[in-house]
Amino acid sequence: MRLFLIKILLLFNIVFCFSQAKYVLNTNLKLLECSEDVLTILANMEINERDNPDIVFEIIKSVGYNNRNAQWCAALQYFAFYCCDSIFIPLPKTLVANNMYNFAKINGIKAIYKAEQYDLLVWKKVNSWQGHIERIYKVLDKKNVITIGGNTSKDNSNERNGGGVYYKKRNILAPISRLLLVRGLIGFNY
Repeated sequence: MRLFLIKILLLFNIVFCFSQAKYVLNTNLKLLECSEDVLTILANMEINERDNPDIVFEIIKSVGYNNRNAQWCAALQYFAFYCCDSIFIPLPKTLVANNMYNFAKINGIKAIYKAEQYDLLVWKKVNSWQGHIERIYKVLDKKNVITIGGNTSKDNSNERNGGGVYYKKRNILAPISRLLLVRGLIGFNY
């Protein structure tokens, strides 16, 4: 009985700590469209660490890192804006998905939790700073979206460390794995 109560409390804690929220940052539509074009080109080319290591390394270097083995899902989102030759990039220069979410939480405006094109979907690993981030390319319905993500897999698995830029079908409420839960959305006012 005691073990059961502990599991219930732990589950409540996880759900309470990971209630999804959306924070909106200011930017302009042309920058969002351009950055989506960059992501679309990379996804259509199926850029990956094995076949295109130099391109992946350029993505990592765009946020100031020189480690070819870095997790680069967040760097891809920054890189997409960086390629658009904009002085104002609405995201921080980081390899860490949750740094982007924290930035939006501090600097953005809280909004209704609803997926829209151009939003970023962020996951967080339980009891960790680690996570994952992908751009919403198309909204299918209230919960399901098509995303473009980096450092992810080509197939329909929920693997997030697959090493390539691919389109994925995701649920904005569902975890990727039992430990990687949806943290929320970063949206953009334009």
